[in-house]
Amino acid sequence: MAHRPEWFCWLVALLLVVAVLLPAVQAVGQHGWGRGVVALLGGCLVLIAALLLTFAFGYTLAFVQQAGPRYPLCHNGKCKGRRWPSLSDRDLGDYGRATVDGESVLRCGCGLEYVAREAGWCILRRLPDGTLQPHMVHRNYRGWGVDDSAE
Repeated sequence: MAHRPEWFCWLVALLLVVAVLLPAVQAVGQHGWGRGVVALLGGCLVLIAALLLTFAFGYTLAFVQQAGPRYPLCHNGKCKGRRWPSLSDRDLGDYGRATVDGESVLRCGCGLEYVAREAGWCILRRLPDGTLQPHMVHRNYRGWGVDDSAE
């Protein structure tokens, strides 16, 4: 899914304003100012309701996204992070915390080690020699995906 350009949001806002004003202008032309004002107020109420529903939908999506796995599947695809419906930050799912070479790491049930970066939104796989390899990155509204930043 590609990022929408900034002008797209302005285009949608312009279309919504036209959708509210057009019936009001038509009502003024056909029935006079009294019905035009009523049509404009009704259109504004519909616009406000549409915006409120849109924000409610967006916040619901954000909540569901947060309620998903706190950590991604391990490299073997067997171990996963926090399980639904737990929203606790302490629930690590199949992962456990350990300290290796003075660094806090996550160890999955398979024994693989991971390091969380950028407040937990980027997971790096810690290889046995101590080097870090990109594993997964969390993207808004898309969840966990392969970290292709190294490519």
